[in-house]
Amino acid sequence: MAKVKVHRSTPTIDMTPMVDLAFLLVTFFMLTATAIPDEPVAVDTPSSISKVKIPENNVMTITIGKPLEAGGDDRVFFNMDGQYNRKELLLKMGGIYNVNFSEEEAVRFARLSSIGIPMGSMQQFLQMTPEERKTIPHPGIPVDSLNNELANWVIQARYTNPKLHRHKR
Repeated sequence: MAKVKVHRSTPTIDMTPMVDLAFLLVTFFMLTATAIPDEPVAVDTPSSISKVKIPENNVMTITIGKPLEAGGDDRVFFNMDGQYNRKELLLKMGGIYNVNFSEEEAVRFARLSSIGIPMGSMQQFLQMTPEERKTIPHPGIPVDSLNNELANWVIQARYTNPKLHRHKR
């Protein structure tokens, strides 16, 4: 009697569920990731472990560039979280320095990252396009004894949001 030869086929694996899962994960991470805003000065954070947790909201950050002795330029930048608070802060600073900001300029300011522009140039800076803002140098906030704008930024930020925590980098 002749033997019946069984045709063997190679097993196949359906990759569709795995590809679907991969695209779902990629989509999830793309939608939940936050973009890092452009900072006018690079900050090298030390690799240390601190027992003090930095709060996630109500934070004021003052960033200082490299000192002049180390070949830096000693520029000072100010940042505060919360778009509404930043908008209110700009209007208060405009009142101190007699600069009237439009609603559109205040919204643009609220969306910026760290501020390193003197108040005398702020309105002109806010009227630029985002691409133009990236090309101009940020001189930093004046902190000399005759024109200490940083002190006004800090004081007005505390008036705008009394819950602010200060974080030094």
